[in-house]
Amino acid sequence: MLGSLRHANYISGVPLYEWDLVSEHGGLIESSDGIDLMVNASLEDIEKCETLVICSGCKDPRTVSTPAILGFIRQQSYFGAAICCQDMGAYIAAYAGILDGYRAAVHWENYESTQALFPNVNFVQELLVIDRRVFSCPGALSGLDMMLYLITTQHDKKLATQVADELIYTHQRDHTAPQRRSLQIRLDSRNKHLIEAVQLMELNIEEYLINFRINRAYWYFWSRIRAFIQAKLTANA
Repeated sequence: MLGSLRHANYISGVPLYEWDLVSEHGGLIESSDGIDLMVNASLEDIEKCETLVICSGCKDPRTVSTPAILGFIRQQSYFGAAICCQDMGAYIAAYAGILDGYRAAVHWENYESTQALFPNVNFVQELLVIDRRVFSCPGALSGLDMMLYLITTQHDKKLATQVADELIYTHQRDHTAPQRRSLQIRLDSRNKHLIEAVQLMELNIEEYLINFRINRAYWYFWSRIRAFIQAKLTANA
């Protein structure tokens, strides 16, 4: 994500962006992939920022949502900072109480549980959501979509396009595009009964569910498979 800002500075020839990596106490922090990162500021070092980007990976966001961090987010929101949420950053922002009445993107794996915890926030499974001064994306490549949008709104489309070219990002995705590839591609199948069954299960991905409609769809699908195998065995007998 920072690479896009670095390229914006390089292309324009002036320091359009400056940034600090901030944690609660500063120093070394461990990323979600186990790599230690050195940040250059603590919460006490930052009085006010124009844009606050909240990054959170696959770790349980509750373990890092300390009173000091939540208070800092509320403070920056009150001061008028643009709030950008990456991956589970929207969870932390909602926990801080600044997303009530807003739309926000969250990673599809955590959609149901996050929505249940924060019913006053309209979470969606989109690539990028812009609602007033809050920007949110579900992580990974969508973080680049978010930064390119920021560059466009804060400067211009030409600069954002030049940055995208530097990053070999040739296809701009629609903000409302789905976060996952189609079931036909993921399952390598066009069987409508199998696709229907998987769709029903994905709607309940975070809870154990025995559903008659799912069982019926699976029963039909596997009965067709058994019939196909039996016909082959009969033909070869």
